[in-house]
Amino acid sequence: HAQKFMAMTTVRQSKQRHLWLLLIYLALVDSLLSIHPCSASIPTSLSTPGSSSSLSTSISPKTSKSKFRLRQVQLIHRHGDRTPITPMKDEEYWHGTLPEKHVLEGIAKGTALVRPEEGGGGGGHGAAGRGPFGQLTLMGLLQMIRLGEKLREELSHSTTTTESSTGINDKSPHPGHLKLFTPSEPLHPRRVSVMSTDFPRTIQSVQALLTGFFPDIDDFASTTNGEGDAPIISIDVRNTNSYLIPDPQPRQSPHQLVLEQKLSNRPHLLEREEQLKEVAKRITNQLEDYLGHGADGISFGIGEEKTTGDDGKYSKEVEMTTTKPLAWAQLSEILTCLHSRNRLPPSLTSEDVQTVSNHVAWRWFENLRNPVLAKASMWKFADRILDSMERKVRVECERVKCNGDGSKVGQLIVRSNVGKEGLDVECEEEPLLCIYSAHDSTLIGML
Repeated sequence: HAQKFMAMTTVRQSKQRHLWLLLIYLALVDSLLSIHPCSASIPTSLSTPGSSSSLSTSISPKTSKSKFRLRQVQLIHRHGDRTPITPMKDEEYWHGTLPEKHVLEGIAKGTALVRPEEGGGGGGHGAAGRGPFGQLTLMGLLQMIRLGEKLREELSHSTTTTESSTGINDKSPHPGHLKLFTPSEPLHPRRVSVMSTDFPRTIQSVQALLTGFFPDIDDFASTTNGEGDAPIISIDVRNTNSYLIPDPQPRQSPHQLVLEQKLSNRPHLLEREEQLKEVAKRITNQLEDYLGHGADGISFGIGEEKTTGDDGKYSKEVEMTTTKPLAWAQLSEILTCLHSRNRLPPSLTSEDVQTVSNHVAWRWFENLRNPVLAKASMWKFADRILDSMERKVRVECERVKCNGDGSKVGQLIVRSNVGKEGLDVECEEEPLLCIYSAHDSTLIGML
């Protein structure tokens, strides 16, 4: 259920049927043999899919393992298991799948949300859900804690193994096996940056991941300040709903909606939709007794917005129009949630679930592989990732001791690769690990 997918230069999109999680695992490597830390050209590589459990990057055996170190990892993950976004009648049952308040308070410990000054949140998006719907379940929370634990194992050096300051495990059976957090740059909250869409399920998912990643976060308190408080990991949710997903509401540009509509009306898509029309009607009818109030007013998904007129702008009149059958995105998410809990209507089968899921995945990829739509929907997020990588590669931050009474933690200087001698200026330490908590649609958009 929680398959991992590694981003490559080329991706076999036909194999992404049960997409749960994508790790864009960007290994930025830096030559350590150079006289000046930033004078060498910096090769960049993408990790290739390995075993089902391995997330680490390996350098070719032909290359001396002492030449390279892992510089930064960009991690994009989907939220954990959730309740249906579409309202259902058995509301009490879905309430029972949610984590209790004290559990949510526990995973939130040591984190702080960074919101825009003017306020705002994710409630305006059709996929946000309301009440118990569209929320992270207890199972989803446990999934994310376990993911955090595995990431810690994969990315951080172990005190039981011999590793150089570059993070290479000298006794590893895999030559060149690299770690992100090393004895010289150990795992610490300040070396991690976090962003999330402003949805409760994505915020709670990354809080759960951080719980697994930093199970002993209180141990960092004494090294952070003198007051004994645990360090705060900021989760940036400022305006992220506008660019961490390809279908923000409203879109970044009304022209994107017009393009989505045109792409959805291409002959081969219309032909496929016509072939499956009766399937959609049959399933919608079978789900009728399961749907709660307002189910037909839910609207989200590339090319499936109900709230748009011919000009691509939002219209409340269109939003209130009842649509039958339900949109493909709705059918897929309802069936998936019911099927995973053995709550499908007796007349529906796992083959029905598979048919709908396959069609939705195909539909999303058919639209988002269009280069114009891909750029229009994901350019801002892609730019942010590339900017972070570029800063990490071009700038070498080093911590040096302050000249003083020794009570200060120290300052950071930057050695830029501008000129032979470099230029020392005060700066902030760039994160080693950048985490983005998002959605299925984010992963498809980046693919």
